[in-house]
Amino acid sequence: MADGLMQYTLIGKWWSKDEEIDLVALDEETATVYFGECKWSNKKVGEDIYRELVRKSRLVDWQNEKRNNRYILFSKSGFTPRMAELAGKEDILLIHGDKVLKRRKTVKILKGK
Repeated sequence: MADGLMQYTLIGKWWSKDEEIDLVALDEETATVYFGECKWSNKKVGEDIYRELVRKSRLVDWQNEKRNNRYILFSKSGFTPRMAELAGKEDILLIHGDKVLKRRKTVKILKGK
C-alpha cells in the first residue's frame, strides 16, 4: 500500500454476538486484511481505540496462519499525539475528517495526523 492505494476483493463490516469491527476489507491475492475503526465524535482518537481494534481483529477467522493485518483509524476530530507517534512506528493509517475518498474497488488512503 506504499502507493496510497488499498486493493481489496471483499469489503464490509464484521460482527459477532458481542463484538463489531466497522470495516474489514480482504485482499485475497496478498492475504492482507484491512481492519478499520470509525469514530465520529469531538474527541481525538487515542491509543486505546487502536489496541481495542487489534484485539478484535484476532477474532476474525480468515487466513489466520498467513495473513497480513493492516489497521486504519478514521476520526472526525483527529488523533492524540501519542496515537500519531504510534502510527508512524507501527504503520497504522490515520484518516482525519473529510480525507476519505470513495471509489469502487480502490480507495485512496491519505496518511495524516
